[in-house]
Amino acid sequence: MSAEALKTLFHPFEAEALSLPRQGQRVLFLGAEPGLRLPPAFEATLNLVQGFRPYFRALQAAGFTVTPQSAGDGFDAALVLAGRHRGQNELRIAEAMERVAEGGLIVIAGGKEDGIASLRKRVGDLAPLDGHMPKYHGIAFWLRRPADMQAAAVLRTANPALLVADRFHTEPGMFSFDRVDAGSKL
Repeated sequence: MSAEALKTLFHPFEAEALSLPRQGQRVLFLGAEPGLRLPPAFEATLNLVQGFRPYFRALQAAGFTVTPQSAGDGFDAALVLAGRHRGQNELRIAEAMERVAEGGLIVIAGGKEDGIASLRKRVGDLAPLDGHMPKYHGIAFWLRRPADMQAAAVLRTANPALLVADRFHTEPGMFSFDRVDAGSKL
């Protein structure tokens, strides 16, 4: 992931298309990566989630509070950094919908080469989007968490965890998650 997608994620706040989260608010950040620089007036408590250990440690070393898995609910907002794995992106968006309070802001961003335009269309087909902004070779889009959790259920159902070869538990976002790849068979 490039630093460009991180900049794209915060661009709607910096361009004042969205209000910055205030002090006392809690913001969940799914898929956070090293190189994160918050806008100067970002005062909310940020809860970063990153399961990839090298990124986890780099974010921790930069002074952020990071956990490998999400915990809690009732967040005021969520940020989702999208990558190349469609299923993983959809699961992160579903998780954001499940953990953010009804009406809370969810902002998603990613690179154009990583398929953010099709992700925006897919999410827009499931829940009304409030807006979008292209910047830094990517797109940021946002929505309010709907009262109806049908969109989250559809995204989860489309991306189930799998049991491969009757012994490997996998899920979208993992390398070769739906099968044992040729190199591993050796």
